[in-house]
Amino acid sequence: MNTTSLKNFYNITSGTSYAAPHVSGAIALLLEKNSDLTPRDIKSILVTTSDVITDQYKEEFAFDAGGAGRIDLEKAFNSELIFEPPKIMFNLSEEKTFEEREIKINSLDNPMNIQKIEFSDLDNIEFGYKIIDSSLYITSKLINNGSDISETRAFITNNDITYQIPIIVRFSEASIVILEKENELSFQVKRPINWEYAKITATNNQTFEEYTISITPNKFESLKLYDAGRYWIEANIKNNEEKFEVYDIYDIKADSKEQKPIVSSTELPERALIILIIIFSIVIIVGLKFRRRNY
Repeated sequence: MNTTSLKNFYNITSGTSYAAPHVSGAIALLLEKNSDLTPRDIKSILVTTSDVITDQYKEEFAFDAGGAGRIDLEKAFNSELIFEPPKIMFNLSEEKTFEEREIKINSLDNPMNIQKIEFSDLDNIEFGYKIIDSSLYITSKLINNGSDISETRAFITNNDITYQIPIIVRFSEASIVILEKENELSFQVKRPINWEYAKITATNNQTFEEYTISITPNKFESLKLYDAGRYWIEANIKNNEEKFEVYDIYDIKADSKEQKPIVSSTELPERALIILIIIFSIVIIVGLKFRRRNY
């Protein structure tokens, strides 16, 4: 933005210090119009009605640089739809070439009237969609192997207002299979075939509580998840040559019948336990030395 600077000059600058008051003002206007909007509703409106921003060569900024885009306050103010979630991510591999994501759509005023859905082109991914009641299901199909991370958007036109849904597609040469029995997850590494070690973390997407295990071809462990909900799965896999990252999403349907322990073993990983033991030993040794000096 163009703002005041030193010596009576103006200067083009950017940053969160400038973005925060603009976003706060936009939120205040949205709440003035509809005080029942939740933080999730407001996030959806601002993300899906924003304008895609480009550089001087008309190339779109990556999401980590430009976010969803630039706030379009007029479009946000006139928005009629809430999308949950307002952005989606697909995790594909040679083993898993197809995925589907559900976006729930809530109409604020007028009945939903989706006129058109389009996708930005990705050479190696084919997108599709279907609408059932108030849910939009978007599918991604891997056509050929591509880059590790690809970014695109879905453009949804409803009552002549076009909304955009940011989409990230992650591709990995490695792959895992997740098996569940009574809230206990076990994992099979399918690729690479010559894998030697894998560290797997499951993160609850609401509480952000993490559960971690390590496995090898000769050592199998499982993760006990006590709370129902959606979990982000991250697997770091190694062989003697390379490292691979695999991402997935898994839904636990119901709370575990077993009581959750007060202290989970996952809260104190093996390395942390070793460090605590070392610190405790040092404290004891130092304490004994001071005690001898006093005598």
